[in-house]
Formats: sequence, C-alpha cells, structure tokens
Amino acid sequence: MMKNNKKKYVLLIILMLLIAFFSSQCMMNPTNLKSKNTVVVLLSSSYNKKTSRILDALRDYACNNSITLDFWYKEQLSAKDLDSLVKKETDNRVIGILLIYPEEYMTEPNKHYDYSNLLAITETMTSSFIHYATFERTTEKAYCLPITSQIIKKIAESKHSHIYIKNTYKLGYKSIQIIDSYSRSKHMQNIIVSCQKLDKQTIESGKLNSLLAN
Repeated sequence: MMKNNKKKYVLLIILMLLIAFFSSQCMMNPTNLKSKNTVVVLLSSSYNKKTSRILDALRDYACNNSITLDFWYKEQLSAKDLDSLVKKETDNRVIGILLIYPEEYMTEPNKHYDYSNLLAITETMTSSFIHYATFERTTEKAYCLPITSQIIKKIAESKHSHIYIKNTYKLGYKSIQIIDSYSRSKHMQNIIVSCQKLDKQTIESGKLNSLLAN
C-alpha cells in the first residue's frame, strides 16, 4: 500500500512539473503562438480614403478564415527598418506581410525589396517588389472606391455616360487571399485587377451598392 502511494506521489510530481514546463514555454513565447495565423499589415498613419475598402476586404476575409490582422501604422519607414521588421515577423512565423501603398511612407522607394513572404498593394512601386498587387493601366481616368455621390448621380441622370472604377475591395480581398494561400503553397503571384466600367445600367442593377456608398 505504501509503495502504491509512493508511485502515485511520484507520478503526480512529474505531471505537475510537465504542466509547469509547458506553461512557462507559453509565457515565454506568446508571439509565436499568436502569430501562426497572423498577417502583418503596414499602412500610412495618415488617413487615406482609398484604403477604406481595402481594409473592409481584409477584415471580411480574416473574419471568415480565422486570420488575425496585426496593423502597423507608419509615418516613415526606411529600408533598414523594413528589413528588420520582416526578419522579426518571419521569425514569429506570421503567414505573410502586406504593405498598403508603401509609396506613402517608404523613405527609399527606388530600392528593390526582395522578400518572398511580402506583398505590396501599390500604384507606383511595382518595380520595387517581387510581389505586388495593382490595377491595370487605362487610357481613361479611373476612380478609386468609394466614389462621391455626386458622380454617381451624374451617371444615373445620364450627364456622364460612364466612368471606370478601381474596385479596391476586390484588390484587398485578392491580396490577403494570395497571402493566405502562400502560407500553404509557398507560392505567391502578382495581382493585376481590371478597372470596372460603371454606367447607368450597373448603378440601377444595385450590384455595387455596398461598395459605392460612402
């Protein structure tokens, strides 16, 4: 009987030590545990209306796919700072890094940034990144969503036959989708989204109501 009690006591001590060990590991490495389904998002600290639909898309995709978004707001970011950030977050095992319009805060826009787990949503820095998301070039002026109610009214009243819009929601959604896919396939491709024609018929169909509203 004494021997059985002694064995139980030893097993209990071992179990408590194991629990203490794993608890300390969790406390020492909270970032790694948190980051396994995290996408780091960098954007300008100054409010920019054209990013609003991009952020809507990121949040929608993240919510539906159990992804955490870690937002970093930057006034300025040097090449050295970006390199340090990418290395740190890669060590933290984030699934990818998304830069939104880096031309607004990168201090060295003409350098080349060679990171396989980074995607840049950009208008003017496509040559600076190996992976980027952008809109196709058009001969006609294209407007980023959301557009003003005055423009919509003019088209609805046939004062303008049509305009072309840049669907920033679609651009943001495709961007986080490709980063999520990269976490499994380790393959990332560039994204070029076509501009969309907006005319009276499209407005009357109501298909874009949620995107057009300010």
